[in-house]
Amino acid sequence: MSVAILGYGTVGSGSFYFLNANRERIRQRTGVEINVKRIFDMKDRLDNDAQKFLTHEISDILNDAEITVVIECMGGIEPAYTYVKTALLKGKSVVTANKELVASRGGELLAIAKANSVNFLFEASVGGGIPIILPLEQSLMLDDITQITGILNGTTNYILTNMQNRGASYDDALKEAQERGFAELNPSADVDGFDTCRKLAILLSLTLGKQVDFNDIPTMGISQITSDDVALAARKNKTIKLLGAATIDNGRLSARVAPFMIDLTHPLANVFNEYNAISVTGKLEGNMMFYGKGAGKLPTAAAIIADVAMCVRHPHKYIGRGWGLEKHSVSPLEAEKIGGMFVC
Repeated sequence: MSVAILGYGTVGSGSFYFLNANRERIRQRTGVEINVKRIFDMKDRLDNDAQKFLTHEISDILNDAEITVVIECMGGIEPAYTYVKTALLKGKSVVTANKELVASRGGELLAIAKANSVNFLFEASVGGGIPIILPLEQSLMLDDITQITGILNGTTNYILTNMQNRGASYDDALKEAQERGFAELNPSADVDGFDTCRKLAILLSLTLGKQVDFNDIPTMGISQITSDDVALAARKNKTIKLLGAATIDNGRLSARVAPFMIDLTHPLANVFNEYNAISVTGKLEGNMMFYGKGAGKLPTAAAIIADVAMCVRHPHKYIGRGWGLEKHSVSPLEAEKIGGMFVC
């Protein structure tokens, strides 16, 4: 079976490497040998192993009937949305880690996939290598989810860990995160809470079966957190975490993304550095915790290739639950505030 990769950055190159390194294991688990046929990127050269698959023409992928799965690693809305939509309409399944695309167009793209008996899968869009989308879609589909609270961004958690455990200032902690590759040169999407907000919106849209618009979720980042705030939290036997938090009560959704002070005994208090954790509470299952590396080249690639394997196991069959295009209203999650931070 032939696949194509759109974009050869960190995630795209990681997916290419993971496919090649685990070719035999994938064949044993799926019964199918998966081969990369094309890589779409505007670079003139890729690394030696990938160079022979390079194309600058998206039509080489979209019009190739042998390519049955497209791995989208470009990021952003356009041109990723146009390429993904076209691929689905042409009967190709699509796998992505693009949380911006999924949060804004997920319901629409899932509907197109269903109409064309293919799949649009995005396990890697929330929590990197942490399996959370599949459990929400399948394992917990009959439960009544009442709460989702998570550390959904590794960059901000790394910064806050540095500030609280090592006494670094915000600026120094951000600089170290950038030097170690955990933060972009322009870190706004992470530190201003937008990345966390989009991921929370995806989880809520899947849970409720309706479109939760990330623009409707009140969002505040960590750029204003100071050493004084860290000291205040320590005096109260608390720690600071950027949380995406939501409650669902009889269909009423309340949500917020913000720095929260949480007790040191809280299950999320000991999630450090680039790790993510997501707490989900259901009326049947009670409290469940999903924990692991929320980003990184290989954890994200592993989640992507697992989705590719799902597409291979279910050819020409839509397997997702998805969400409808009807919007679900969002109310601000109310919480006590101390020193400009919310308390959980």
